[in-house]
Amino acid sequence: MPGYTSSRRPLTLAFAQEFPSRYEALSSEHQIKGWSRAKKEAMMRGDWSQVSALANKGSVHPLRRSSGQASTSSGRTA
Repeated sequence: MPGYTSSRRPLTLAFAQEFPSRYEALSSEHQIKGWSRAKKEAMMRGDWSQVSALANKGSVHPLRRSSGQASTSSGRTA
């Protein structure tokens, strides 16, 4: 059965890494799939300082508060 890549040949392996277990490999794949295109391209180039910079650029979690104080209300309006 032909798949997605059968009509997009030739293929070039851009990055490979060994893992001690299948679970760790799948976990890493899942994490990388969530990265931006720029971060993936930096990884393929082996530019780890750029990967780190791009990771730090988007490291602020949207649910974290910068003040460090908890909210006292639900945020809902009546």
